[in-house]
Amino acid sequence: ESRMRLPALFLSNLQTCGALLAFLQAGKTHQHLFEKKKALDVRAEITYRVNDGLPHWQLARTLEDGEDAEGGTASAERVLIRDARRRRASFETRGFELFEGADTALDTADFYDSATVESTYYKETEALLEQRFEGCAKAFVFSHSVRDASLQGTGLVQGYGYGAHVDVAPNAAAEIFAGMLPHAQASCVDRDLRSGRCLLVNAWRNVRHDKPVSDTPLALCDATSVVAPDDFVPFTLETDLYRVVQYRLGNAHAQRHRWYYFPLMTSDELLVFKQWDSDVTRPARSCFHCAFDLPDQAPGQANRQSIEVRALLFFPDHTPNTCPDLDAAFGPPADDAAR
Repeated sequence: ESRMRLPALFLSNLQTCGALLAFLQAGKTHQHLFEKKKALDVRAEITYRVNDGLPHWQLARTLEDGEDAEGGTASAERVLIRDARRRRASFETRGFELFEGADTALDTADFYDSATVESTYYKETEALLEQRFEGCAKAFVFSHSVRDASLQGTGLVQGYGYGAHVDVAPNAAAEIFAGMLPHAQASCVDRDLRSGRCLLVNAWRNVRHDKPVSDTPLALCDATSVVAPDDFVPFTLETDLYRVVQYRLGNAHAQRHRWYYFPLMTSDELLVFKQWDSDVTRPARSCFHCAFDLPDQAPGQANRQSIEVRALLFFPDHTPNTCPDLDAAFGPPADDAAR
């Protein structure tokens, strides 16, 4: 009788062990959910620029004979980067905010297909931004970048942007506003988007559904800790597709800057940060940001896969009007000038 019970007992123990193993594996899989609750402040290097009065620029395109790829001096500064999950991040005061529950219908592979991103993800992100920002009558996504170090240079896939920067200087932002306004207005015919308030934002997401960001995350600098205009270094970036004037962050006040990051970002989170705000009274009008390597990250360990989209947010009910005067900045439209 004991011999007859042995197989049943063995099977029962085997099932128990299997259930325990599954539990442990599930715990390991979702370990990042518990780690998010821990303070994960780190000290790491941020790439600054030396504001020496010389031109700073980068030619991120095919170089001609005799051309240098970059001008100006960079400086790696070791700074404290705080866990933003442990501090309240305000979009209006610090310049960035994390939106949770921001799911996407796209699979990871979909983000590597530009046509799918532009036809589906742009609309998805526009709807989410309009929902999350009170008073936003229209969100208009106009560009995106997919970043993956292992596929850098394949199609439109880029590597990580390590230099602390703001995507556009104010004049460049005004040009984007003028250029994109007719396209945004065409899809929002019941509102006048030319006046009120306009924001240019960057919306950043981990595109891997199976893995949180565990290497080369994004760092964001509290806008109120930046010294203006001293820390703003004009920087010209030229690619095969465009030429734009940005700002890079000067290193003179590096230890004064308050840096943050969101550890272990998952694909259902969207990190939104300002690049330009037409309302000059706001304490945070732009947010310096960059990639950085975690202290315990092994050399060459970089498999973060992410996407960022750039969008204009229109608030036509905002008073007073803070949007750029297009006639004053760029002259009247051609047909008006002819008359």
